[in-house]
Amino acid sequence: MDSLASILLLLELQDEFSGLKIPGRLAKLGYPFKPNKKYKGADASPIIQTLLDRIIFTDTLPGVNRAPPEFWSDHLQVILEAMSESNLSDSYDHGRVSKRKMLGFAMVTVLHSLAKGVFGKVPEFQDAQEEQTTSPDGDEGSQQPSQQKVKEAYRLLVYEDGVDRMVELLRESSSIDNWPEPLSSLLANARYTMALLLHFVFVGNNVGISANLNQGTAGVVERIYTSMPWFLLRQVVRVGNVGSLVSGLTRLFLIKPMSWFGNSRNLLQSILAGILNADVHHADSGIDSIELDWDDDPLWLEQRDALLWYVEDLDRIQQMEVREKSLKKKTNICVCILQEYRAHLNKPPLPVPSGPATGNDSSDSQQVEASENKFDDDEFSGQTTFSPFSEECVDVSMRYLNALLIKRDRKKLTKILCDDDKLSEAVKVIMNVFCDFLFEAHRAADFSRAIYDYQCFLHDLIAIAKKRAELPEFVALVDKYAPCFMRFVHCLVKNAPDLCKEWCVWYDHCLCQFRVQTKLQDVSSCARKAFDSLDDESRERVKKEIAAYEAALFERMKGSGDVAREWLSHLSMMHGSATVTPEYAFSEPRRQVPGCEFGLEFTREVLVPVFRELISKDPVSGTISADALAKKLDTAAVITSNDVD
Repeated sequence: MDSLASILLLLELQDEFSGLKIPGRLAKLGYPFKPNKKYKGADASPIIQTLLDRIIFTDTLPGVNRAPPEFWSDHLQVILEAMSESNLSDSYDHGRVSKRKMLGFAMVTVLHSLAKGVFGKVPEFQDAQEEQTTSPDGDEGSQQPSQQKVKEAYRLLVYEDGVDRMVELLRESSSIDNWPEPLSSLLANARYTMALLLHFVFVGNNVGISANLNQGTAGVVERIYTSMPWFLLRQVVRVGNVGSLVSGLTRLFLIKPMSWFGNSRNLLQSILAGILNADVHHADSGIDSIELDWDDDPLWLEQRDALLWYVEDLDRIQQMEVREKSLKKKTNICVCILQEYRAHLNKPPLPVPSGPATGNDSSDSQQVEASENKFDDDEFSGQTTFSPFSEECVDVSMRYLNALLIKRDRKKLTKILCDDDKLSEAVKVIMNVFCDFLFEAHRAADFSRAIYDYQCFLHDLIAIAKKRAELPEFVALVDKYAPCFMRFVHCLVKNAPDLCKEWCVWYDHCLCQFRVQTKLQDVSSCARKAFDSLDDESRERVKKEIAAYEAALFERMKGSGDVAREWLSHLSMMHGSATVTPEYAFSEPRRQVPGCEFGLEFTREVLVPVFRELISKDPVSGTISADALAKKLDTAAVITSNDVD
């Protein structure tokens, strides 16, 4: 796949995935989700829809092929659409990239790698250019696998009998020390990629730690870890009868205790509510602290009311309009909210001090210091010490807004996931769908030991994440627990041959999508047509942006022979270039990582819409046909007769 098509795929996937938070987008993915008449004008997501139809919603994926259509439309879709309608907060308003957005970036890079394989295909033979540009060995002294051998393994899996060889090796032994090349390099690449991803999520993403929560990703995982009843869970999975196992797991997590005080929550809801309510408690502490310091100040009270108005009264579209004004006017979001609130109340805007501070020019800052507490009108004359344009007060407003957004988000999620039984009902359906899988797997492997190994892995992961360890420690962690995972897989392959065969059918189906013989949309052709539709000046601007992005990508990948470096570079650049609100009252919007530029804004603006339209109109579509839809509806296994109590 050429660079133009690859970059357009990345930009399109970024728009599609981030757009799933917009109401109506999920319904546009087609079957098995139901159309939503309320949002019938929502945009489609052709790339994600094709990937789902080709990889997930197939008759070969165990469990999913038995899930009743009601699970997707009446359970999962209802939960996800409720989240999209909740208008969860945007990272721009927080002044930092949130954990939710960072995980979204990670998902986009995974989908991009998958889409490049599905649309661009895996070459059947190694070409001369690839042979010259890939070194036969990884970097000397590093733990990175050989790029060339990993690509050989890809070809072995896609075009030959690589899956059968791996299954046979797993059936013989849980040890991978004696695996032949190129399969051993493939496993090494999988372990190294996992370590890279964990390091980025927990340490390398530079996600700002909230002043109200005082914890990052490791803190959230630690709360989940401490909330899980590990010992009780291990005892439940020790039972010999799979029916008792499923019933025991259901009762453990989903049965509500009797209560004299209205509706109670089951264990799953209690765990989620405890995690979310801890954030609410920390946010309330931050709110109370700020209000205690400024509660008698009339201008602060107006700033507070403005922030409450923005968070609680404005809908998604109205909030987007305020953000756009903040970007256009290069104004901090809190200052912009205050001025918009005054306009809403038909009040004149607050007079802006001369020489607004940018945070860069000391003379300007001194000029503001002398004038920023003095207002030309008499509204707050002599009554206020709160200056919404000063560095200190902008910081106070940002902390208050951050706490309000966190509190609102967590309460919305608690209502959706904990106060409603939709999630519990969905989990019950999943338990029924995977009952046969659990029966075979429970007979084949020691679930209690596997849960204990996972508990130990999380314990060690939290420990090294909290001390912000370097990448080698994450590599060592993955290598330490890889034998535990391989032991579990070895038991499944050896002792549950029917289950193994069922999953291998799905693997073969997925790998078939990467073959050049499998026809799909010609993404490269669509990219060229989109590019040719531009005028000469626009084409030159797009060329320069793509050349600059490729140069920056090459610089990040320079000297590295591992195949994970490309997607990690994409991920780092997306995350680092994310725009957040200006730090000062009047200054340039910031990047999450200073100096990091994605640099594809014009390409996204003029080329991606045309590319999306061409992809959607391509006659060779990955979307489900009417005949296939009818077949799926006729053959869908509606599991209602054996519901678990």
